[in-house]
Amino acid sequence: MALASSSAPQRFDLDGTLIQPLTICMIGAGGFIGSHLCEKLMWETEHTILAIDVYSDKIQHLLEPAQPWSSRIEFHRLNIKNDSRLEGLIKTSDLVQSKQYNAETTSFSATSFHSAARRIVVYLYVWLWLFLCKFCI
Repeated sequence: MALASSSAPQRFDLDGTLIQPLTICMIGAGGFIGSHLCEKLMWETEHTILAIDVYSDKIQHLLEPAQPWSSRIEFHRLNIKNDSRLEGLIKTSDLVQSKQYNAETTSFSATSFHSAARRIVVYLYVWLWLFLCKFCI
């Protein structure tokens, strides 16, 4: 894979609005889907990732200080079932991405977050699906 350029190409949503860099709370970042999604986001966007999981084996290469995106990814080792730090990380994020966590039912998420989050979550899943399909063909 080639090195990422100093700035990723500008991206636009379906309405033609420029997508600003987000802070994404990626719960389950150490798993198969989460690790691949983190890697794709680091290579192709300017988004910041708060990677949350109990293991970092699959994303360890993304956390190396020598990577061009080292200032845009943070790993937080915690168990989402019983760690109070999760709420603070979610509050500092623009988007929460997880199969185990439903952002729609949280009492500490802002309502303005939900409308943008729904669009972006769908966008990220489609993007991940297209990325993974490249390897299956």
